[in-house]
Amino acid sequence: MTTAQQGLDVINERFGVHPRHRALHAKGVHCKAEFRANERGAELSRAAHMSGEAIPTFVRLSNGGGDPTVPDYEPDVRGLAVSFQLPDGARTDILCQTLERFPFKDQEGFFDSVRASDRSLAGLARIPGLLLRSPKAIRALPGSLKTMGRAPRADFVVDAALVSRVHCRFTLDHANALELEDLGSTNGTFLNGKKVSRATLSDGDQLTIGRVQFVVNSDANDPGGNPKTTWSV
Repeated sequence: MTTAQQGLDVINERFGVHPRHRALHAKGVHCKAEFRANERGAELSRAAHMSGEAIPTFVRLSNGGGDPTVPDYEPDVRGLAVSFQLPDGARTDILCQTLERFPFKDQEGFFDSVRASDRSLAGLARIPGLLLRSPKAIRALPGSLKTMGRAPRADFVVDAALVSRVHCRFTLDHANALELEDLGSTNGTFLNGKKVSRATLSDGDQLTIGRVQFVVNSDANDPGGNPKTTWSV
C-alpha cells in the first residue's frame, strides 16, 4: 500500500518540485464567473446553486501533469474545477476531468503510469510492464500511449541507433492481451531473437528495438493478487 507521502514522492520525482504549485494539475487558469441555472435546472434539483438565482462562481481549468511549464498543446488530462459560492456562505464544488475512466485496479497502477509518463528511456522501459499489469490503460491514457520510435511524434521517443522514426506499436486484442506490432521499421523488431511483424508479449520475453533491449519479468505471487511486472533495459 502506497502512503500519501510515498505517492507525493513518486509525483515529485517525475515532475519535480515546483513551489506554489500543485503536485498534479500544476498548470491552470482561474476564472471568476456568475452561474444562473435555467428553469429546467430548478425542476431537476433542489440544490441551492440550481435555484435560478445568480451564483458567484470560481472556475479553474488545468492541465493534469505536475509541470507548470508544459505547453498547452502537449497531450494530457484536462481538469475542470467549479466552486459555487452559495448565499448562506457555504459552497458546492464540482470536479471533473477528461479521462473517461480510471483504468487501473488500484492506486499502484496510477503511480506506475506516472513513472512511465516520462518520455526518457527509463520511462519507456516501464511502459510494457504498466500495460501488462493494467492493460486497459492503453485505451484510456492521454495521447494513446502506443507507438515507439525515433520521431518526436512517437508516443515514446527512443533516440538510439537503428531505431526507425515510428518503429513499433502496442495494442490490445479482444482478450486484453498485449500485442506488439512492427510498423515497417528498417531494421526490424525482434522478440526472443526472432524478427517478428506481430506477436503477443508474455512473461520472460526479450524485445529488441534497434540496440535497445527489454526483458519482462513477472511475479505472479504478489500478496495483493496483482502481478508485479518489471521491464529493464
